[in-house]
This record gives sequence, structure tokens and C-alpha cells, in this order.
Amino acid sequence: MAEYIERESVEKFIENGLNNPNKKKAFGHDAIEIMAEVHYMPAADVAPVRHGRWNDINPTVLNPGVHWVCRCSLCGCPQDYKHNYCPNCGARMGKEDEHEVS
Repeated sequence: MAEYIERESVEKFIENGLNNPNKKKAFGHDAIEIMAEVHYMPAADVAPVRHGRWNDINPTVLNPGVHWVCRCSLCGCPQDYKHNYCPNCGARMGKEDEHEVS
């Protein structure tokens, strides 16, 4: 699987190396050209993966006769089957993000 990094993080890393007298020689004078190359590289269009979980629900709470069995912890969309992904918001099911609040 491909891995992605933020351009700003790489630029900051190079800048910190250029500003640190102990690391400046290791970075060399090519660091400025490298930083320019990184800055103008095409960016990948990626989105962070969101994780959620299926919360069990009482099927009669929504509509009598409709057999919903679970609800997405992120968007609240009811489902009749526990899919690997939420069909509504695309969250990957199994665990929640550490930063997500349900």
C-alpha cells in the first residue's frame, strides 16, 4: 500500500536542517534545490481513513416492520447488515479513530 506524507512536514524538516548548524553540512547546499523540487511536486488526492463501529439498535425504534440492526457511530445511518464500510459516509468499520467523537 502506498504511503503519503504532508508536503509541509517535509519542507519544515529541510528548513530545520538548514537552520541547524550541526546538521547544515549533512544537508549540503543541494537542500534548497531539493526543497524547491518537493514544493512543486504534484500532490496526490488522498483523504484520511475514518474508522467507526456499528452500534446495535432496537429495530422497532425507527419504523415498525423495518428490520434495522445497527447504526453507524459516525453518521448515524441505520443498516440492516453490518458491512465492512458504512455505505453512507464511507467510514471503515471495526474500530473508531482516536480523535473521533461519536
